Amino acid sequence: MKRLLLVFSFMLHLVVNAQHLWQPVFHELGKEQIGVQNTYNQFWDDKGRLWMACDKGIACFNGYQTHTWSHDDKDANSILSNTIQTIYVDKKGEMWIAYLDTLGITRFNPEKNEFKHFLPDSSKKNSLPYALVVTFKEDSKGRFWILTWDGGLVKFNTQTGHCTNYIRKYDQPHDGHQPFSNRIKGFWELEDGTFLLGYFGGGAPSNIPSYFNPDTEEFYPFPLEDYLKETDPGEAHFIRSASNIINSFYMDKKGNWWWSSYSGLIYLDNEKKTAERVSGISGKETILNLENARGIIEDEFGNLWVATSNTGIMVVNPETKLVKYIRHNPRIATSLNDNRIRTLKKDSKGNIWVSTGHGSFNIYIPIINQFRFYPWEEMGLEYSNRSAQIIPVNMMVVKNSREIYLSHNYGFVVYDPELENVSLRFSPFDFPGGNRMDNSKVGDFAFRNDTVYFTTSAMNGYFTEKDKRVIEVREKNARRGYFLFFRHNPEKPDHQYHCISYHTGKSLIAVFNPKNNTLDTFHIFKDSISLQNQYSYVLNDKQWLLPCGPTAFMIFDPASKESKIYGPKQKYHFPDSTITMAYRDEADNIWILTENGIYSFDHKTGKSELLNEKFGIENGPANAMIRDRSGIYWIALKEELLRWDRKNDKSYLIKKDWGIRVGQFLPSIAQMDEKGRIYIASLSGILSFDPKSFNIPDEKPRLFLSGISVGSDTLNIEDSLHYVQQLSDLKWNQNNLEFDFYTDILASPRALTFSYRVVGLDSSWINHQLSNHIRLNNIPHGNYVLEVKTTNAYDIESEILQIPFTIQRPFWLAWWFYVLVVAFAAVLVWIYIKYRERIHLERQLILEKKVEERTAEVVEKAKEISLQKDIIEIKNKELTDSIHYAQRIQQSILPSDVMMKKSLPEHFVFFKPKDIVSGDFYWHAHHNNSILWSVVDCTGHGVPGGFMSMLGAGLLNQIVNEEKEFQPDQILNQLRHRVIIALRQTGKEGENRDGMDISFCRLLHNEMKLQFAGANNSVFIVRNGQILELKADKQPIGIHIGDDKPFTLHEIQLEKGDIIYQSSDGYSDQFGGEKGKKFKSSNFEKLLCAISTESIQKQMTIISETFNTWKGEFEQLDDVCVIGVKI
Repeated sequence: MKRLLLVFSFMLHLVVNAQHLWQPVFHELGKEQIGVQNTYNQFWDDKGRLWMACDKGIACFNGYQTHTWSHDDKDANSILSNTIQTIYVDKKGEMWIAYLDTLGITRFNPEKNEFKHFLPDSSKKNSLPYALVVTFKEDSKGRFWILTWDGGLVKFNTQTGHCTNYIRKYDQPHDGHQPFSNRIKGFWELEDGTFLLGYFGGGAPSNIPSYFNPDTEEFYPFPLEDYLKETDPGEAHFIRSASNIINSFYMDKKGNWWWSSYSGLIYLDNEKKTAERVSGISGKETILNLENARGIIEDEFGNLWVATSNTGIMVVNPETKLVKYIRHNPRIATSLNDNRIRTLKKDSKGNIWVSTGHGSFNIYIPIINQFRFYPWEEMGLEYSNRSAQIIPVNMMVVKNSREIYLSHNYGFVVYDPELENVSLRFSPFDFPGGNRMDNSKVGDFAFRNDTVYFTTSAMNGYFTEKDKRVIEVREKNARRGYFLFFRHNPEKPDHQYHCISYHTGKSLIAVFNPKNNTLDTFHIFKDSISLQNQYSYVLNDKQWLLPCGPTAFMIFDPASKESKIYGPKQKYHFPDSTITMAYRDEADNIWILTENGIYSFDHKTGKSELLNEKFGIENGPANAMIRDRSGIYWIALKEELLRWDRKNDKSYLIKKDWGIRVGQFLPSIAQMDEKGRIYIASLSGILSFDPKSFNIPDEKPRLFLSGISVGSDTLNIEDSLHYVQQLSDLKWNQNNLEFDFYTDILASPRALTFSYRVVGLDSSWINHQLSNHIRLNNIPHGNYVLEVKTTNAYDIESEILQIPFTIQRPFWLAWWFYVLVVAFAAVLVWIYIKYRERIHLERQLILEKKVEERTAEVVEKAKEISLQKDIIEIKNKELTDSIHYAQRIQQSILPSDVMMKKSLPEHFVFFKPKDIVSGDFYWHAHHNNSILWSVVDCTGHGVPGGFMSMLGAGLLNQIVNEEKEFQPDQILNQLRHRVIIALRQTGKEGENRDGMDISFCRLLHNEMKLQFAGANNSVFIVRNGQILELKADKQPIGIHIGDDKPFTLHEIQLEKGDIIYQSSDGYSDQFGGEKGKKFKSSNFEKLLCAISTESIQKQMTIISETFNTWKGEFEQLDDVCVIGVKI
């Protein structure tokens, strides 16, 4: 009965797995990212940008922004329709567009943004036919061809629009100069320049593919019948039928044909002259319509990917004709998102782009998918002890590339990694002689030639794969063996069966005696040694490396029976007690893997060395290790894989985003099959890869400029000469610049990062992380070069992109301005003198002509009033100019955006003065490990506040930069003292009580600690959506009512991701909203919590927009300054 159930379950498994599925990892480029809903065709230009035919017309996506070209009835220089059939790029780089709902084609020059339309015209003999275009093709001689639906084949002159039309006339016999159908979809150019054309039905009685010689203009049928001579008649009928509706052709590396048809995939062997349909559908011999196969491409392993209309992607091995299917799996987030495949295209990096009916792209990145993963849950395994085991496997042995043996509660499972399914299930207790094993659990096992040695909870035994008869190994003078040594050393037959056993609480080593079929005691250890079975190796000097639990290991000499135990508390010292695994390579090198890293170990000297720093990895678990056939070592850490080239002393850490989907590696013996493929056990299943095909790309990413803004003006970067000239002569007030960049990489295991520096301002590189947008604010005058570089997922940097720019000196710093000011002052003095002389003269005249005094008085008064008015206007203008000059001076004392970004890479400053000059200001300094910054609110605003702000900034610079005081509370104490002295404040009634409120922070970068002191202004820290307030002292900087108290120092330990906010009271005190009320501190705190998850640049935008929206038509009440810093 047991055997009947075993056979039934095995056959059921074969039926279920008749269609083999493969689930590679896809990266999805969603509709939201590319900004279009549906894509129908695509290509990449020489800069890596993605061009698409989409629902909006034509779109170009550079990885960050999408630009579209749509139909516009009012613009003749636009496409004819947004419903596009295909796009094609010729050898000149010009794009050709065909439409689904419009007759005619369009040539598009992207660089010049010019469209040229070619429309059918019945009045012209050599016009385009009245038919929809299927696609375009350019042959090896530069001739341009158009495949149409009902319009035949067209040879098209791309300059003149002249057409040579090859159209089948169905009412006439075929004359050899016509296609066999006017509906042409398939096209392939052979080496001799001949075309193979495939038809999609039509009015002709036979539409099998045909050859076309473009030189002689002759059409002749493909000799399909020559390939069907040895084919089964039924299959031959199906192939003839399918050949009448062809979607595309592909010729593989051996010169054999693959035809994708409406009814399936057809393979034609040009050497053997045979034909067959290739499919993974069971019973295909009796089915006419198999998959609706479409486009075909070849992957990096030589497999053919075939798009289908609704069954996903067929992946065909051209050698074996084995078919696997890639299909949508709702349980796997990285699976294909739709089984309706529109296009398959390969970009210049070798990535395969799949456009689906879902509307988005699924991108297959080869470097990620070189790792294969086989989940335990798909193998039908059962736990032997669910309470103690974390995986349902007792032991794994990779016998060869098609057989992985796994022992579990019910015997053995044999897994086929090539077909990705279970090929066999059996239990030795079903074999003759295995009756003692009923309900026992298979534990350790080992292969020795064709013999399988095993242990169970009931007996020890072995059987041969050929006769499947169990022979029990009896205990002669040893207890039953629980574990097997040297399980993964089949090349050492002299150690074919050693066991660990226990006797009276002591470990015992037994050896198999093949003559008597018994276990004989080899050695009993006197001490309480707990031998385990995680690993076991025979060294070159015949000594054994054995585990002694998780805290120690043993070097055992089988000749002398002497043992040395190494561990932290053992006689022979080894520094780590968290041993997970050991590995001995073919050169007899020993490596000890622990929870803390990787050690080398010399068993002859007993010396060990921790190698983590050498490998560039942090202390953490190392679980498995193996050396491949080329000498490269592979080490499974916790969730990552380390590749170590010992010969060149280079290591490379392969992270999860490379496609290692293991959950966590387990301490295990990494194994290799006969082809050199490696297998490593993990918490979720088996990770497998071929080290021969593993490659780390060494191509540098390319970086391009996509946009420049100077203030509110956008420069035309398409005209490089023009924008370079503009950047070389920027005015002094054009010192706010923004740059956007993109790269030639659209698909990558990890997003690219950007770095930049401004040569001439600061020579250090600023890590801009993932942002491709660089903003430079308040750049002083001078000559600069913006240098930008990007780093890809493999830590390879691009060439540095340099953008020079020059900001002219302000006019008030020019020599001619000084001369003009002196001259203007001299003129004013001269005018004043003349004015005084004139007044004196007038008074003399009044004394001499008293008779005319009253008459002339009215006239003179009028003149005097007019003159005084002029003088007042002049003085007012001088005062206004002075205030503007004060504004520039105040701006010059504020920290530059570049200097702050160097110390605080992720920060924003929202600074909005009420008047021309501000009573609020912000301040910043950087000394060694200390980064200091503050937000200061001085008494008043406008000119009085401006004076106070300059006083405050100057005193802070003295205290920090000259006095070298860095502790926030002491800085505020000194600042208060100096302000009182500077303003001569005594506290008497009636004198000025000017001062300032301040929020002062100090970041101890290495300790991740924040120090804070405040005068009336607190600081807020948002962590994980929760806000924490460090309260300020209720006293200002300056004289106030009450006693002066020392300012309080607050300290807090920061965490990565914390955001620190400081603000003056101008934000929360602003009147606005529908009822004209204050914004209030409580709303301000809620706003900070709400925006904390956004990027720092987005937070700045929200802060600004919220303030302006709230203020509305109300007058700004006070100066506003808000600073946010992300840790």
